[in-house]
Amino acid sequence: MSLYQEYKSSLKITAGEELFDLILFRPMAFVLVKGISSTRITPNQLTFAGILIFIAAGVFISTGSIEAVFAAGLFIVIGNVLDCADGQLARVNQSGSEFGRILDGMGDYISAILLFIGIGLWGNSQSYDPLIWWGLVIVTGVAYGWQASLVDYYRNEFVSHFEGKENFITDEIERSKDKLLKLKNVKGNRFNKFILSSYILYSTIQIKMQPKQIKIDISSSQQYVKNNLLIIRLWCFNGTSTLKFLAVICCFINRLDIFIVYVLVFGTIWSLFILILQKKGDKKLLMSTI
Repeated sequence: MSLYQEYKSSLKITAGEELFDLILFRPMAFVLVKGISSTRITPNQLTFAGILIFIAAGVFISTGSIEAVFAAGLFIVIGNVLDCADGQLARVNQSGSEFGRILDGMGDYISAILLFIGIGLWGNSQSYDPLIWWGLVIVTGVAYGWQASLVDYYRNEFVSHFEGKENFITDEIERSKDKLLKLKNVKGNRFNKFILSSYILYSTIQIKMQPKQIKIDISSSQQYVKNNLLIIRLWCFNGTSTLKFLAVICCFINRLDIFIVYVLVFGTIWSLFILILQKKGDKKLLMSTI
């Protein structure tokens, strides 16, 4: 197997990958994976290391120092590389687990929360009105979560149709509930219980938060994938890695207020625009199958 083929095998579905992951973070992560694949380092350890790096990034951002905020940008790059590397290591070594995938997904949101806390504290050093600034940061954080959940939901829908799996998200929730029920009868494993409970809560809220869904039968999966190749790429322009890359640029120029405005204004408008396209496309496909 050539190096390029190894790299491709370490990826998920290319169509569902974000641009900055494909051209920057995943190639860097693959180099790391090649170096550690024969060691005892596990994907979950990389996930935890990534979260620790994002904690450091949040702390450095909160200081408001130009040098520290610049360093935080480098930490975000490292954190994103680790976020990519955990899944790639699992695929290369075939050591992935459902819990590991859930932990990886939850790690994305934990990292985002840490960044927003740091950005909120950063505003204290920029002479912004604390009440207005923290209000903006909180509203933007909620908007970020909504946008990320949309991308996550429709990417999962795309992947489920690509792989011919029906009720992908609801089935995962049920499997997680079964695992949590089994863990409740075992002493310890509090962290695993917490992660599973958080995932179940998040996934349930994610489904309920989405506008009324147009259900596409699994028998139309091939056409669904064909119709949504462009739309899934448009969704990915507002994915977590893309927004974190923007955070890196804003750290380098010490203008995290630009990040807040971008996420709150452009991110929201973009998500609504793609959501309209998604609904129209799904409705058109549904009508063609009747």
